[in-house]
Amino acid sequence: MIKFRYRPVIRRVTVGLSFVLALGADSTVLSNASAAGPTKAAFLKRANAVCTNSVNARSAAMEAVATEIVESGRKTSIKSERRQLVEGAIAPTEIKMVARLGRLTPPVGDEELIGRIVRGLGQGIKKIETEPELAFRPLPVTHADVLAERYGLPECRV
Repeated sequence: MIKFRYRPVIRRVTVGLSFVLALGADSTVLSNASAAGPTKAAFLKRANAVCTNSVNARSAAMEAVATEIVESGRKTSIKSERRQLVEGAIAPTEIKMVARLGRLTPPVGDEELIGRIVRGLGQGIKKIETEPELAFRPLPVTHADVLAERYGLPECRV
């Protein structure tokens, strides 16, 4: 009976510790975070780090897929190569990025906007999966790309 009495306390401590670990125990981020949620600056720092890591992972994955295409020695169309790049590198890394962004706690008052950005980026990935050519255009794929950039997340684009 005693061990169940402390379960809520243990859960609160575990959640608090997880929050500290998720922030990387950076003292500047911790001092900016409130109990209600992080400041916009702290959120932008974390979210931009997620997106920058995603861009780096995507570049490495694209290089690996491109190497496979070249080493296979098969003659393929540009359209086919682009589909392989989207399926093997771009979509998987973007899906992970959107999932990680969705797990971040947004600043108080920005929950709806961040939710729209995350949902829009997810929809953009679906668009790219059905139309791989979109991934190779310099223009934003979705309105979420524009919203993310305006909010301060320039790397968080599909």
